Amino acid sequence: MHTGILHPAQYYWVGAALCAAVALWALYRCFGNLWRNRLVSDTPLVRIRSAAQGYVKLCGRAAAVNDKPLAAPLSSRPCVWWRYQVDQKSGNAKGETRWETIDSGRSIDLFVLADGDDRCLVGPVNAEITPT
Repeated sequence: MHTGILHPAQYYWVGAALCAAVALWALYRCFGNLWRNRLVSDTPLVRIRSAAQGYVKLCGRAAAVNDKPLAAPLSSRPCVWWRYQVDQKSGNAKGETRWETIDSGRSIDLFVLADGDDRCLVGPVNAEITPT
């Protein structure tokens, strides 16, 4: 008679399959991040004047497009680009704690990047920005 409940020996294989799926997903993400970091580190830093279309690495000073900077949402300080993430520490009855993201955001407004020789307009929607 079959009741639809797994036999205790089958729980092992279900757990092993879930662990294998999580491990494969983590490996995929790891190699994806490694590939992206390698691509960025292998991309030479270029001047704006000689930058080609496509994926480039630029360095310069940022400024607002119309001399009216944005205001950062959490601090209200003037800026040209912002990104934030608010995490909250939560616990359960067992005493285990973890962090949960409760809010995050990033600006989408254009800004100007100048490197001394020239200027360009940056659209930050799909850009990878490393502020200093």
